[in-house]
Amino acid sequence: MRSAWKNFLSLVFAIVIVAIGIMAFRYVQQRSRPANQQQEQSAARVQTMQVKTGLIEEALTLTGELKALAVVDIRPKISGRLERLALEDGTPVVEGTYVAAGQVVAVLEHKDLQAQVAQARAALETATAAVQAAEVNLQDAQREKTRMENLFQQGSATEQQRDRAVAAYDRAVAGLAQAKAQLAQAQAALDLAEVTYNEAFLKSPLTGVVTAKYVDPGAMVGPGTAILQVQAMEQLKFIVAIPAESLPRIDPDKTRVDMQVGAYPGRLFKARISQVYPTVETTTRTTTLELLVDNAKNERGEYLLRPGMYAVAKVVLQTKPQAIVVPMDALIRLLDKYYAFVVEDDKAKRREVGLGIRSGQFVEVISGLSAGEELVVSGQHRLVDGTRIERVKEDLTGGQVQ
Repeated sequence: MRSAWKNFLSLVFAIVIVAIGIMAFRYVQQRSRPANQQQEQSAARVQTMQVKTGLIEEALTLTGELKALAVVDIRPKISGRLERLALEDGTPVVEGTYVAAGQVVAVLEHKDLQAQVAQARAALETATAAVQAAEVNLQDAQREKTRMENLFQQGSATEQQRDRAVAAYDRAVAGLAQAKAQLAQAQAALDLAEVTYNEAFLKSPLTGVVTAKYVDPGAMVGPGTAILQVQAMEQLKFIVAIPAESLPRIDPDKTRVDMQVGAYPGRLFKARISQVYPTVETTTRTTTLELLVDNAKNERGEYLLRPGMYAVAKVVLQTKPQAIVVPMDALIRLLDKYYAFVVEDDKAKRREVGLGIRSGQFVEVISGLSAGEELVVSGQHRLVDGTRIERVKEDLTGGQVQ
């Protein structure tokens, strides 16, 4: 009985040894086959797409802050009490009030200034009358001088009479000159009084929107007191820095600029290059562009864009409307070269490709691919030349083909 059991165990042991040997032989045989023969046994699962032509743009994406073209603080040139902070039609001037260039936005107390203007005007009228009287006096003196000179020549008047007439004429000339000087002085005094009076009416120097109100009516103000701040809003500027090597492709008259603002997702605002700064920053090797964007209003008459908003500008450097465009992820990079796999007769074929401009996740292929070819876009990293492929509708990460 014990002998039979030993024979059975020996038989089982021999079978196990033989099975292990067979498995090891098959493993070695499998490993010794060429790679392409192994691939022929099982097709590689890949995702493909047809190579097409389309529009691609090379652009710089730049971020920054919108700013007003002009910002001014309105300050009086004279001291006084702020009498009114309202437009001429009575509209109160507060943050958000639209004002036009030259429009009165605030008024200081001005009764005393008005009285000074009236006094100066009366003085001018008096001086004008004095000039008129001096002119009449001069005319009389001129006639008397002429008469006495004629009589003296005829012997009917004495030299003393003639000299008195000449002296009276000279005094009339001096009197007229003095009257005219007093008239000019009175005119200057009136002009100064009117200028001072007009300074009581504060006007906006630009068209824009009131963005800050610093004081209220009744407050005492002077030349150092800011009353209002006004910012130009019809256009806003956007200052950005670009690499110096991009300058040759910038044409202010032709370069397209699209702008997006976080407050309006998906909406494009057209901007333009208003100025290219003439110098390059030595530390960053960048130069500055000043962009302008027109500011539209909503149905409530409010400007859509506001100074201080965060914006993203897309400066288009180059556009190709009929380029071969493929996803960048479909390419394989080896050192400084790029490769792609296309499908021919259900087998993968490796191609070296030359690249052009890049836009986001897509790139222009200038050599190595043709429109209409079938390009492997997922699973290409496991392929070699000649690998049999199996097309799938889901990529290796489980994403659905679009």
